Amino acid sequence: PPSIYPFSIQNSLHLGERIGLQCIVTKGDPPLAITWLKDDQPINELPNLTMKSLGEYSSTLMIEQLSTAHSGRYTCTARNAAASAAHTNREPFLVSIENVSRPTERAEAALGSPLSFLPFYALFLACSHSSNFAVPPEITPFHFQELTEGARVQVQCIVQRGDLPLNITWMKNYEPLVTDHNNHIHITDFNTYSSILTIGSVSLYHRGNYTCLARNPARMVSHTSQLKISGNVHTHTFICPYILVQVIVDVEIGRGQPAELRAGKPPNNPAPLLLLPKSLPPEWLTEPKDTSAIAGHPVGLHCQADGFPTPKTTWRKAPGKHPAHFAPINSRDGLVTVLNNGTLLIRSVLEEHEGYYLCEANNGIGAGLSAVVFLTVNGKYISYEKILR
Repeated sequence: PPSIYPFSIQNSLHLGERIGLQCIVTKGDPPLAITWLKDDQPINELPNLTMKSLGEYSSTLMIEQLSTAHSGRYTCTARNAAASAAHTNREPFLVSIENVSRPTERAEAALGSPLSFLPFYALFLACSHSSNFAVPPEITPFHFQELTEGARVQVQCIVQRGDLPLNITWMKNYEPLVTDHNNHIHITDFNTYSSILTIGSVSLYHRGNYTCLARNPARMVSHTSQLKISGNVHTHTFICPYILVQVIVDVEIGRGQPAELRAGKPPNNPAPLLLLPKSLPPEWLTEPKDTSAIAGHPVGLHCQADGFPTPKTTWRKAPGKHPAHFAPINSRDGLVTVLNNGTLLIRSVLEEHEGYYLCEANNGIGAGLSAVVFLTVNGKYISYEKILR
């Protein structure tokens, strides 16, 4: 019978933005019939809506321009000769009536700061030339669920807002990623605003961090998600009738997975046998995010992970305007410090601090975690010295 990979819809979307939904059948024999419903009714009559099948096992629903008519619950159904399956987004999808294409938002996006925080001359510049600012891209977050070997997976990188022209590319572990038929990796451009990454049969080879990059004349942005492959769950039974011992199990035990331990207890030894995990790969406690700061003020880029052994957190910075060739950060001037909790602290932000930063958390178990963020430094466009000249 079919099995559908769950999808969800973020509720922070507005009139005029774009959204895409993917229905992926991870298990089930062909032929398959995949259909979409909205509020349990066919959705063929909705405006600005496109449905497209990508192979036998997936269907993508794209709404090019959101309106209030698109609010509701969306259901994907998959049927084959054995049975049928369906998945519906948990919460009703609501489109905010606030429109995001106001000129002030274009100016704020280009200057990297709310207009209310800019000096009067920059405010005048923004108001005078807001029509010429390109709105930077914004990617709708995507995520991988934990998968087993042999499953199919597909994620879609959608630029929900941002001016054309757009260029969308993919990376794996921060190396360029292209279609690779030998390893069941396929990249498909759905339309101008979205790209789809498909892995036909997941294996341990595919573990790692996958990044979508979106670039337009205003800026390059990125979103990264980690693909994890779960193996067999190992459980061991130990019988110790005479003595109390402490056992470190020589297998990996995932968080939340069951482990059984039974110990014989002699009358004079009521203590139980202890089961300790050998290793736990890192997982995010605080995932890094894009941040903005005012020149001359302090700022912290947060990055914190948990695991066993305790992960080591390192920061690196890209030397140019692209998220590549990351190098260690120079902290000799005392302005930049990495705190014990993984936060990168810049005590007084300078223009040279703007750019892409890479945080990595590793403990030698699994692929580790990594995330690329962009630090925007405001107040660098016009200086008082230039105004006085």
